Amino acid sequence: MTRYELLQEGSLIGDTSFYKYKNTSTGLTVTLINHNGPIISANIVLRTQTNNNWGLPHALEHLVFMDSSNYPKGFLDFAANQCYSDGTNAWTDQDHTAYTVRCAGKEGLLTFLPIFLDHILSPTLTNEAFLTEIHHINGSGKDGGVLYCEMQSYENTMECIAERKFVSRMFGQDSSYSVETGGLMSDIRSNCSLDNCRAFHDEAYKMENMCIIVCGRVSIDELHDAITTLVDKGDDICQPEIKVHETNIVKMHKMAEIQFNNAFQSETVFFPSPDKYDPGSVLIGFQSYVLNETLEILAEDLLLDYLTSTPASPL
Repeated sequence: MTRYELLQEGSLIGDTSFYKYKNTSTGLTVTLINHNGPIISANIVLRTQTNNNWGLPHALEHLVFMDSSNYPKGFLDFAANQCYSDGTNAWTDQDHTAYTVRCAGKEGLLTFLPIFLDHILSPTLTNEAFLTEIHHINGSGKDGGVLYCEMQSYENTMECIAERKFVSRMFGQDSSYSVETGGLMSDIRSNCSLDNCRAFHDEAYKMENMCIIVCGRVSIDELHDAITTLVDKGDDICQPEIKVHETNIVKMHKMAEIQFNNAFQSETVFFPSPDKYDPGSVLIGFQSYVLNETLEILAEDLLLDYLTSTPASPL
């Protein structure tokens, strides 16, 4: 094994243990969670927080699955099937984008992972893919695109409008936690261009900005041997860690503390509805514990489940 520094290790429930490594050459972070079982999973997580509603993190999430510099469109799904996987998936959140895969056995995962990483780090980002997946204007003069239609069906719903107002009041309008990472329709039309997607990929999709989390019996040597070609390629273009992301994270946390300040706030928000008898909804939110207060967060989750999870719950 070369160039991997052990940052942290520990034990979880039962005989489950974890090890966190960092590649001293590229900055790639790897977390291995060793547990028994036939299913091996991998989450590839990148920091992709943004300060606008253009939807660039969401757009890249779509475009990554199209093709890459070494593999044609459709090969990713074919390879996943051949490696005993039930398919790939991904999501975009306020401060990260995650790509996931599960395989039966570590041999399948270690074979598939380099192909998946090649799509993530080296997508072709063609104009044809952008028009199909993100946004175009069809022959009838109407807006189209998979991502655009997805957000069109969501943007003006009661839940989305209430959520946007809530996070704006909670964190402040200048915070990355207040933006719609999926993109708002007006911004997708005017600002979510292919050039901007390429620029965002160049900025965020780098080894030093990535963490690979593998759950199953896989060693760091086996993982390194599987992805060594991609890691070496990342080493050639490796730059210092992206400071803009760290700055935004610190800024978001400080703004959240100052903005909320334990003061009660309330607001009535109107939303479009075809049913004049729609009763609407009530959204209640509050600042919770910080990430490392694990027991407190678990207790809070249990309390909220008790209050709301079943028809017999008090709320």
